[in-house]
Formats: sequence, C-alpha cells, structure tokens
Amino acid sequence: MKYAPSVIAAAFVAIAVASPSHAGDKVVGGPVRSIPRASVGLEPRGDHLHGGGADYKARFDAQGFTFVPALGRAVEHEQSLHFALRSAGREHGPALALDLAAAPSVDGISAVYERAALVERYALSSAGVEQSFEIAAPPAGDGDLVVRGAFASTLPRTEAVAGLRFATHEHGGVSIGAVTGIDALGRSVQGSLALADGELELRLPDAFVDQAAWPVLVDPLFGTVFGVSAGANDDSSPDVANEASNNTYVVTWQRDFSSASSEIRAQRVQTDGNLAGGTIFVSSGGYNAHPSIAGNTLTNAMLIAWQTAGNVFGPYNVVCRNVDTNTGILSAATLPLASDPGNEIDPVVGGEAIKLIALDKQEVLVVWAAESFGIKGAQVRIPAGAGDPSVVSTFTVATDTPTEYNLRPAITKHGADEGVHLVVWQRRPDLLIGPSDLHAQMVSRYGVLIGPPAVVADTAFDERDAAVDSMPDGAAFVIAYEREEADLLGHDVYARSLIPSNGVLTSGAGPVAIDADDDDEESDPAVICPGAKAWIAYCDQTTFANSTIRVEAFDPKKLVQCEDVVFAQPTGIAQKPALAYVYAAYLGGVQSLLTWSVLDEAPPFPGDIHAQLLLTHAGTGTTQDLGGGCGGGGTLSNTFTPDIGSGLFLLSCTGIDPGAFKAILNFNLPTPPLSCGSCAWVPFFLPIGQTIQVPGSAAFLTPIPCDPALIGGQLDAQFTSFLTSGSPCSLFPNVSLSNRLRLTFGQ
Repeated sequence: MKYAPSVIAAAFVAIAVASPSHAGDKVVGGPVRSIPRASVGLEPRGDHLHGGGADYKARFDAQGFTFVPALGRAVEHEQSLHFALRSAGREHGPALALDLAAAPSVDGISAVYERAALVERYALSSAGVEQSFEIAAPPAGDGDLVVRGAFASTLPRTEAVAGLRFATHEHGGVSIGAVTGIDALGRSVQGSLALADGELELRLPDAFVDQAAWPVLVDPLFGTVFGVSAGANDDSSPDVANEASNNTYVVTWQRDFSSASSEIRAQRVQTDGNLAGGTIFVSSGGYNAHPSIAGNTLTNAMLIAWQTAGNVFGPYNVVCRNVDTNTGILSAATLPLASDPGNEIDPVVGGEAIKLIALDKQEVLVVWAAESFGIKGAQVRIPAGAGDPSVVSTFTVATDTPTEYNLRPAITKHGADEGVHLVVWQRRPDLLIGPSDLHAQMVSRYGVLIGPPAVVADTAFDERDAAVDSMPDGAAFVIAYEREEADLLGHDVYARSLIPSNGVLTSGAGPVAIDADDDDEESDPAVICPGAKAWIAYCDQTTFANSTIRVEAFDPKKLVQCEDVVFAQPTGIAQKPALAYVYAAYLGGVQSLLTWSVLDEAPPFPGDIHAQLLLTHAGTGTTQDLGGGCGGGGTLSNTFTPDIGSGLFLLSCTGIDPGAFKAILNFNLPTPPLSCGSCAWVPFFLPIGQTIQVPGSAAFLTPIPCDPALIGGQLDAQFTSFLTSGSPCSLFPNVSLSNRLRLTFGQ
C-alpha cells in the first residue's frame, strides 16, 4: 500500500480550482442522550456487593441493605438509610424460619438473599432500588402478612403523600414507595408501611393473603428525591475513549454524594449509541474527582486515572485502574501513581490507537500536575483481561521554579502511529494568580522527552485550559485553548497547529480564533483529529445563565474551517465537552462520540452527562465505475467514500496479471479516455508509481484534505500495469489497464 501526500495534494488543488464551493452538511450521528440516567450496575467487592444508579449507590452485605442518595457537594457528609430483615409471617401465627445471616449474591443487576422460607431481592434500576420479599408458601396463622426489619436513617423523616420520605428541604433525600402485594396469578393489592422505634413494617391485608396464589411478593421501592436546591453538579467531569479492536466507547465521570464523598463511574457505549453492560464503579471511598481515560488497542484495555482525597479540599493523590473493554471488568488493584504530601491533581491519559504486536506494547502514558514541583508523568502497563496496572517508568515534563509554576496538563488521547505524544500545560508566574502561558513538549510512547519544549501561546492575556490531539500519522498536532478577552470580561477559544520535524516542534497555523465573540464566555475546548480533519468542541455562552456545545471541523495543518457548525442541544448550562473517535485504519476514523456535562437551568439544578454520536464523515462522496479495463489490468474498487477530511479512502486493484511487477495509479480531471483496442486509457496527469508488493494486487491510501471547495469536484482514477502477459493495446506491448473510477468528493 502506497501513500504519496504531495502528489495527491496537487490533484486536490486542481479540483478546488475547477469546482464550485459547497457548504457542508451537519454530521450528527444520533440523538442526545444521558449516560448516567440510563446506567445502572452491581458488582461484588470483597465481603459485600456495591451497586448504584443515576442518583444513588447501594451496599448489600450480611448485615443488610444500605441506600445512599447522591445529594451533591452542598451536603457535608453522606446521608443513608439502612434496612436489615428481622422477621416475616402472619400477624397471628409463628414467624417464618429465616436465615438472617445469609450473604447476598448477584443475579444480573439484583442482589439476592436466600433466606430459606423467603427470598429477599433488591432489583437495581436507574430510578432506585426495588425491594421485594418472595414468600413461597402460605405462612401459618391468620391476619395480615407482615415483614419487619431494623431501620435507621441519617436523614430526618418528613411528610409524604404516600409511603415514607426522609429528606431535608434544602438537599432532598430518599423516598420509600407504598407497598404492593402481587400473587402468582398477577393479582395485586395496596399494602401499608409503618415505622416506629427503629422498626420498619411492611404489611399486606389478610383478605388478600387468604385468597392469594403462592408465591407472593411484597414490593416497595427505594428512590432518591430532590429538594429545592439539591443535586447541583452531581454528575460532572466526563471523559471518553474508544477501543478500536471491539469498537467500544467507555465514558467515565464523577458522581458527587456529598462534599466528602464522590465516586468515579464509567459506562461502556456501543457505536450505535446503546449502552453495553452496567455501570462500572471505578473508585471506592473518599472524594474522587477529574477522571481521564485512554486505551491500548493491543490489550483491549483502558486506563482510568483520577485524583483522590479524604474530602473535596484535598490534599489529592493520583491513582488509576485498568478496565477490560470487552467485559467492563476492572483490575483488582487500584494503582497509586503519585502520593506525595502535597497535591497531585489533574491527571490525563494518552493512549495507543494501533496494535503494536511486534513491540508487545501494552502501555499508556499518564501525566499530572504536582503542586510546587511541576508536570510529572508515568508509563503504565495495562495487561489484557483487566490485569493489574503497573508503572514501567516515570518522567518529568516540566519543573517549577520560584517564578514559574506549571499546571493543568493535557495530552494527546489518540497516540500517533509514530509513537509520539504531545503534552501541553499552563505556566504562570504565581501558583494562584497571574496570566498563564501555554507550553508544549513531545514525549515518546516510552516516556522519553523528544526535543526541546515549545511555546504555544504567550500573549499578555491569560491563556489556559488547553486540549490537544495528533493526526493519526503524526504529521501535525492541533491545540485548542481559552484566551482572555482584551476587556477581561470573558474568554474566547483559539487554536494553533504544531508540526513535528526531526524531533523539533515547528510552527504550523495559527493562532486562529475559533470563536471570539465579545463580552461572553467561550470555554472548555476539546479536540480530536480522526484523519485529515480536526474536530474542536467547546462551550458557548448563549445567555447569562445558559450555554450550549458547538463543534466545528478544521483542516489540521491549516486550521481553515471545513465543516459547518454542529450544535449539540442540551437544555441548561453545558460544561466540559470530551471527544473520542473510532480508530479504523492508518489514517483515521469514521465516527466519534461527544460527551459533556450539563446543569439544568431550573431547580433543582441536577448535573447530568450527555452524549451524542457524530459521524466523522457524512459519506456523501460517490464513485462510478466507467469501465474501460483491458488485459490483465485487474479491477479497481474503493473502500469507504471519497469525503473531505477522510484518511480512510482506499483504492484497491485486484486481479492484476501475476507477472506484472509495476503499477501506476493515475489521477486526472474528468476527460475523454484514449481508446486502443479494448482499452480506455485515462491520460497521465498525476501518476503515482507503485511496486506491486503482493502478486496480483495493489492498493493506495488516499488522504483527502478537509477543504469544502472540493465538495462536488471530480477525479478519474485508473491503474496501469506493466509487463503483463497480454498486450490488449498494440501500441503498448505487455501493458494492461484497470477499469476507470470517477470519484465525486463529498462530505
């Protein structure tokens, strides 16, 4: 397979001159959806089971069931309800024989206690936990059927229309729905709840019990309720990565339960937008924040790194876990990466997008900020099958001085085929105040610094919150960042490209203003480069208390916009977008997933994580077989469509005479062919010579610039093969031609 970018670039210049300019179409690949609202899971953890849904977490052990609502950072400590079964039976009769010491087991996303005469089940859903007691046979005696358990709540009991409610007016809490009884024939009855002296009583009326077909279920629901100002920013800080071998995205985010308690969660997402498996509970205990994720294609694994502390004020350490993208199983161990006495914060992970089988490359890079020290990093091995991660080597990217403080690093999530990452970070003269500049350093996949650092942005204004990615072939890095406006009333989003050349970063294009409206806030840029196109996503303030997500596409080297703006449509205040793409081949991908956090614009201001699929290319380009092949010239066909910004368009010629040793792929503007015998030959205009590597076939990967002027333009392509056994054209002995393909470029 051959790749000659300079020749192809010349062909595209010719098309752009000859073709009219076309506006791009939007390439939204699916509806906006909430990840946490649909995500629920349950997993064993040592001596207990841990589970959760959108607004809660739950623990099941031999001592009973604990329900913890996610009430947000405004709550100082976690609040909880605890239930432990004590007895069951008819009101006037002996109690059932129960195994009250039974440990729970996992059944799908249900926790099950087998207690001899009854089965105690907790079915987890996004909305809450449905508790049920299945009694197989009629208990002896008469009167109501009564199930009793020890009950405790750290939340005060409040008035409820039905069932029970434990909450504060300010922060919300937990509701227990009214009891329902259901018999084996599906008949149901309304039961009752009562709480007194630390005992919760669930009751079904005797008339129903007398006539019931057994077994009978006793069935209330535990769910989270919100107060007037509850739930603010409960779900936040999303990140996303894609594992190319099984085309699975993994979205990770932070879920706050109180100012001293938060979890890192994750969810696998298929390329059709549907969730795969249940919630992945990444962290345990303490305050866990700012997750970052990237993967290694060789091991089908991803590493999630985050900062952890005893409470929201720190000090923080950096830790990580390995997740198997095929199963969602986590490594048994959580690996500490940085645990010095000071703060280690803002970890970011750089992954490997290609399978480095020959190198047995099973690592990713993690970079973080160590306060009063600088930017540090580690090469971390993530074995297949959710093996425990381990540190291979450590390195230092930048060191603090009394007048230079380095913070907030970013790293290329999709490691280039050349094995070079770019780390970008902020540098300011004071740890807490003062305008920041942006600096960059190339780092090999082995954690070795390459060449000198480079300055990305150093104007008199504050430049911060950079995001960076690499073209898949390593030809350019694209950096997007915030720049303070001259009147200091807001920030704008800018971008620039850097070109690696012989181990040194050279200037590409920019800085270019991506969005520089006055007196409002454009913030939180994210960037990916899935081929010859760079997507830049950012938050755009639309009103004083509202913002949305904008996504724009640019040529990675020139930073010329080549795609219309795509609007993701959250209702509320959008924050922290993140992007990942499906890596399909040497030069890019065909689909990406955009995630972001959003606060509702009305009380109770819950935080959520939204996601939307984007097509890297709309697939509007076409090819037309014009025929004209002759002799042993083979059949020319294409893989993927000829779309601007695509790095995946492949021209393949199969069935070439096995004796041929040389083939030339020729491109020309549409022109009448020259006829000779049975051959229809496209006159040479931009020929690309190619030695046939595999007898009988040749292939050419054709990266297409992200230039909207190309849309609607056309090229004719044809292979000419030499020293074939036949001579279908008498003027050219032992020369054969493939059929002609007419390429019409789309988006």
